[in-house]
Amino acid sequence: MAHSLELPGDYFSHYVDRPMSAMRVNHYPSLTTPPLPGQLRAGSHSDYGCLTILLQKDGESGLEAVGLDNEWHPVPHQQNGFTVNIGDMIQVWTNGLYKSTLHRVVVPDEAPSPSRMSIAFFQQANPEAMVTCVPTCIPADGSEPDNAPMTAGDHVMAKSNATKG
Repeated sequence: MAHSLELPGDYFSHYVDRPMSAMRVNHYPSLTTPPLPGQLRAGSHSDYGCLTILLQKDGESGLEAVGLDNEWHPVPHQQNGFTVNIGDMIQVWTNGLYKSTLHRVVVPDEAPSPSRMSIAFFQQANPEAMVTCVPTCIPADGSEPDNAPMTAGDHVMAKSNATKG
């Protein structure tokens, strides 16, 4: 990612050498009745951190992401592969050049619906790492970046608190 931003390859290394990363197993049980209109297994959201690496079981579906057309699209499962989502922290670091992935998990239309299992690794930065626009993404017109600098810990806490209303 650093190379794609015309930065040294190790640019982000010191931001992630003591991360507050986490792993979570997501289990969505089967349903014996058809879903209610608009019912979701996980509502639309983006992840707070840098990257999310997702392993899905073969043959399971339901993950959708918003495309460049602002429409929901199924995310195809890749056998022996991972799905990688860009998180909010990367969007801040790149001043929106890389967008965090808005995604959700839908309920299959058939009843009974199969259960769904996934494992998500949430790559975070070090809690004290400053999340601020990288030099190559600073606006050329002299305007300020979209987000004020803050530590990764404060960034995650602010995102978490925002979900609590």
